Amino acid sequence: METDKPYKHNDYITLTRNYLREYPSLKLAEHNLLETIDGIDLELQDVSVKAAAYGTDPGGGAKELTTTEQAAAERIRLAHRRWELVQYWRRIYSFCKRMDTALASLPPEQRQLVQLYYFDRIGYAEISRITYTSERSCRRQIQQITSRLAVTLFGPFARDKIMFVS
Repeated sequence: METDKPYKHNDYITLTRNYLREYPSLKLAEHNLLETIDGIDLELQDVSVKAAAYGTDPGGGAKELTTTEQAAAERIRLAHRRWELVQYWRRIYSFCKRMDTALASLPPEQRQLVQLYYFDRIGYAEISRITYTSERSCRRQIQQITSRLAVTLFGPFARDKIMFVS
């Protein structure tokens, strides 16, 4: 039998917390992926494919590739790897852009709390000393900020599902 018990948080809050914890490493991954894609672009420029000419020259065995075929295979492999990385980069870039927008919507004091708690991984007690607030107030503010970010990231329908138990 299903009961209507209040719960501490919903999936939007959990996702938002996880996204905030992963955000710094995803920003770094976004940058690194672009560098990797640029490196593949340079490799693709170096791999030239000449037209295959089949004539009277004796070829190798059935499992051997000519140098032209090897170059073509390498170019195909690089192009496919580049395509995969671009798709992955687009997903990370899209997420980071949404998170940047959500964080930019916060006042500076709230951004500082997000920075300290989620990015720098400092506990409530230390943050309360830094911000000259009580630990309870600090905890409540971070919960409220997380709720606000969840609504910004997932839309207004997330607002109805966000509930905290005192």
